[in-house]
Amino acid sequence: MILLSFDIEEFDVPKEHQVDISMEEQIKVSVEGTTRILDCLERNQVKATFFCTANFALHAPDIIKRIQEGGHEIASHGFYHWTFDVEDLKSLRNAPTKLMDQAGYGKGYKYAHDYGGFAGLEFMPETLKGKKFYEPNTRNAAEAKIAACIRELWKDKYK
Repeated sequence: MILLSFDIEEFDVPKEHQVDISMEEQIKVSVEGTTRILDCLERNQVKATFFCTANFALHAPDIIKRIQEGGHEIASHGFYHWTFDVEDLKSLRNAPTKLMDQAGYGKGYKYAHDYGGFAGLEFMPETLKGKKFYEPNTRNAAEAKIAACIRELWKDKYK
């Protein structure tokens, strides 16, 4: 088993040496490096975890989408890499929502509470769709009620 993780953020190494670098250039350098890493991982069929700052993700949504579509894990690495400010925590709290919207998360999702508590959506992996995991024993009164409830909610799906 191979376990890899990478920190991806705005490239701020020059700042450690008192060299000014624009945010645009920081993002450009990091996108190029991350692209090379993703290419290598893809060639070798290896998955990894990417610890990413929210600031980088907001500036480079295409690379975040590629990480996600490649089946890699994305984890939080704070909001900014260079500074930590308590105010950043407020921005960090909402960053995943913006990023998830950009990546198309939730497209077609129905919030069950908006549909009387049941939206009729399935979330099983393709290989498990349609597989029965439970068959109520209708000779048992309690399970007969469960069977009736399943039929009512799912209509023709579970006859």
